[in-house]
Amino acid sequence: MKKFMDQDFLLESETARQLYHGHAEPMPVIDYDCRLDARKVAEDYRFKSITELWIEDDISKWNIMRMNDTDVEKLKTGGDDWQKFSKWAEAVGNALRNPIYHWTHMELKRIFGIDKLLNKDTAREIYEECNRRLADADFSVRGIMRKFNMECIGSEEDPTDDLSFHETMQGGEGAACSLTMLPVWHPVKALNIEGDGYAAYIHRLEETANTEITSYRDLMDVLQARHEYFQAHHCVVSNLDIYEFSDEAHTDSQIETIFEKAMRGQCLPEFEVKQYKHSFLRRMSEMDFESNWTQQYHLWSVDSTQAARAMYRYLHGLDEEGRLPRTILYSQSPNANDIIASMLRTSSNIQFGLGWGLNNQAENMVQQINTLSSLGLLSRSIGVKSAARSFLDFSYHEYFRRLLCNMIGNDVERGILPDDSDTLNRMVENICYHNVKNYLWTK
Repeated sequence: MKKFMDQDFLLESETARQLYHGHAEPMPVIDYDCRLDARKVAEDYRFKSITELWIEDDISKWNIMRMNDTDVEKLKTGGDDWQKFSKWAEAVGNALRNPIYHWTHMELKRIFGIDKLLNKDTAREIYEECNRRLADADFSVRGIMRKFNMECIGSEEDPTDDLSFHETMQGGEGAACSLTMLPVWHPVKALNIEGDGYAAYIHRLEETANTEITSYRDLMDVLQARHEYFQAHHCVVSNLDIYEFSDEAHTDSQIETIFEKAMRGQCLPEFEVKQYKHSFLRRMSEMDFESNWTQQYHLWSVDSTQAARAMYRYLHGLDEEGRLPRTILYSQSPNANDIIASMLRTSSNIQFGLGWGLNNQAENMVQQINTLSSLGLLSRSIGVKSAARSFLDFSYHEYFRRLLCNMIGNDVERGILPDDSDTLNRMVENICYHNVKNYLWTK
């Protein structure tokens, strides 16, 4: 019987083990889009407890506890650190075959050196051991990131955000710790015109820019100025979460009218929301192209023929004009893998984003890799990002690298791929590190 979570976890063949330990594992990590607090990185924050580090800001953990019949709202507001951790441990004990069970034990072993299984019986012992380790000198935020071999992280920021913590890291602090931290442009609140808080957000944007916004044109001017502010702080990536692409025809005057109605708090019909979003996405793409950024789209729905055609027309139109930025497409649902992968034929600028949403499970990630291999070029893939909410979430890169090496190794063992070590070694190193570095910083 193979031991759980040993050094060859998920690696089923000798070729897979050689690829992982010799070529994937040593590669630095570029996690170009996270949801972490930039202040904690800049200040090299020290966590008060394992609960604060591991659980407090991680939605996925709270969701697992909710599934385990925990009163999450009551626990969040009234529970202390130990009570939250013990409920998490109890939930983990029931999470076998969920990927979070793997990630949890990877993080305990790789970062804290703990081999025990986390459950309600071991919770107190593991809680106390983790808290003891957090007092060690090398368990500050940057110390933890060094344990993951992090080279660069992107931190999602709103156009209204102050980037002073990024300035700190881009000065002497970043050089001293060999870590680059870059802002990620995330203007989703300005996109979602149908939201109840849209007008309030535009007023906050006015305050940030010290400029009155009375029209859609004013909004674009302010966002352009903030885009340039992010550019001055070395931003190279943008990110938008969208339900689906649309290609509703519109005129400039129609968009101005839609904006005015939204600022008055009027409810907009669906076709006007789609007109606005089409115009907004187009303008953001143009800004990203002019700044040589990479744009990301996280799509919630591309299953319909209409949505797929709209996405193709949008991307193909920009490409024909020679104005398509480097673009990464992610889908929440595994059912959309074929549609997303088919977009790769539109332009070499487009990447199939792996491992987001429901695709972060092992079998779905394997399915995505197979789809990319069939419809695109796996060797050109930029791998995954963690979208980390906790400073321990970087274990996701190890998980992906192990799955990748296992798939390639098994294909070699079965004679599906050639036993050409130079080609395979280079392929693995590129997918894990070199491709994403070259992609994000290509002129």
